[in-house]
Amino acid sequence: MQLNKKYGQVKFGVVAMLTFQLVACGNSADSSDATNSDANSVAGQTYEVVTVTQPENFSQYRDWYKTIYESCVELAKARNLPVKPFVNVPVDFIIDKDVYISDGKNYLHSNFSYGININDDVPEKGCGTSIVKTESHLIIKNGKSYAVDVQENGERVGPQFQVDMVQEPAEDTSLYSVPKVVNGIPLKCQASSEFNKALGEFCILEPKGITKFIQIDGKFLPAYARNFLTKDQFGVLVTKPVSVKANVPINSTVFDVK
Repeated sequence: MQLNKKYGQVKFGVVAMLTFQLVACGNSADSSDATNSDANSVAGQTYEVVTVTQPENFSQYRDWYKTIYESCVELAKARNLPVKPFVNVPVDFIIDKDVYISDGKNYLHSNFSYGININDDVPEKGCGTSIVKTESHLIIKNGKSYAVDVQENGERVGPQFQVDMVQEPAEDTSLYSVPKVVNGIPLKCQASSEFNKALGEFCILEPKGITKFIQIDGKFLPAYARNFLTKDQFGVLVTKPVSVKANVPINSTVFDVK
């Protein structure tokens, strides 16, 4: 049996951002009016934010992969083939680490994604498993966007020029009215509704002075989320902020395209 790792693993940073947009549309009677009502001034909006995504139920996440591994082991035993042990997955396993940096004009979003590789999950290869890492970097510099990816084998792809970027108006802050504190970091969350009960809980960072933690597309950073979209497969995935810096000097070299 063989299951491609990229099929089994969720790039939650992308999923969370997509879900934020869906929820925002579901809570706004006229999204264009809401957007235009809060134009995003980039002046002084410097920040560096780090979030991590982890399975809420670690055992459920690990066991989803381990069940496939154990099926392979049974086949190997029937053929008297040696097997490798299941990879040691730490209980604090991180699925995604996301880093967002802005100097008010330029922007960087780096995603470091970790997964359990079961590509070698066949008896003839010893039912091998491993933890693998991939990276993706979106760089906005001087109004142009570039993408750089680092594959599992360490191969670097890019930089690839994407499109000229135009700063979009900010999303409506009235969608986020419920206060919450996670890891000592103040958040504003969406009020409970039937729509987001089906998708999960979503929160943005509380603004700090003139800094509203807005991305180049006008959307707020997905600072906290309990995402239900994958619960039937992996269990609930939770994104949490671990570091938030605002109104601080940003070293311009982080936006170098290389």
